[in-house]
Amino acid sequence: MNWINLPLTYYAYSGLWNAIAFSAMTVLILFKKPDSKVARLLSAFTVPVALWSLWYFLWLRTTDDPQRAEFLVRTLMIPIALMPPVFLHFASALTGWRGRPLLHVSSY
Repeated sequence: MNWINLPLTYYAYSGLWNAIAFSAMTVLILFKKPDSKVARLLSAFTVPVALWSLWYFLWLRTTDDPQRAEFLVRTLMIPIALMPPVFLHFASALTGWRGRPLLHVSSY
């Protein structure tokens, strides 16, 4: 199988593009419907995605020192830990599912 080899800068700038897009989406969502619970939860999900993308860009483009690279990779894990519980909370609010509140508490 013939794989395409993309340069590392492609991955770095795709992370920057995602950070810009998700930041803009967060602002747009909050300005459009600031009182909606679903909109607030969706923006609460897009913020960790934007942070992760920004740290990903910084990790790939600004690291010459191995210790700094390790710090940035470890910092990448912070927003990732928040994504699943926030998305679960958003999806349950979007669908109107009022299941077990203990599930939300335990996922956080």
